[in-house]
Amino acid sequence: MNSSNNNEVLTLSGIILGVGLVLIVAVVSLFNSSSSEEGKTTTDTAESAAPVEDINTKVASLAEPQKATVLQGHELFQGNCAQCHAINKKVVGPALKGVMNRWENEAAIVNFIKYPEKVITGGKNDYAAKLYEEYGQMMPNHDFFNDEQIKSILTYVKFESGEEIAMK
Repeated sequence: MNSSNNNEVLTLSGIILGVGLVLIVAVVSLFNSSSSEEGKTTTDTAESAAPVEDINTKVASLAEPQKATVLQGHELFQGNCAQCHAINKKVVGPALKGVMNRWENEAAIVNFIKYPEKVITGGKNDYAAKLYEEYGQMMPNHDFFNDEQIKSILTYVKFESGEEIAMK
């Protein structure tokens, strides 16, 4: 092989290598810009939309006992319920707006929240059985809550749903 052929091969190899590097950089850049768009959180989207009103601002007009109950319910809901439930849309479980209207009384829903499997398998509550049928899974027991904590969550749900809340 003469030196002229060697130079041509080296030049051709260099061109191929250069084009390959340019393609790799282009693909990586494209991937990064695509990922950054997909990686936007709801907070990113919410910033461009109307600002979300803070819970403390929302409850400012409530009387002190109502305000304390709604705030406690909000905190408990965010820490224990929001993973599976939202107020106005189905998530893993049903939307909670109007939940009190779907149960015969407050004691029934409190009992269900504490012991859903017991209520469903006990066969005495058609609505609980329908929930299990529709969602195909059992909500975990929330027996670590006392009745007043559950009622505060229900009060928070009513408040966020725009329903009137009354304190006893």
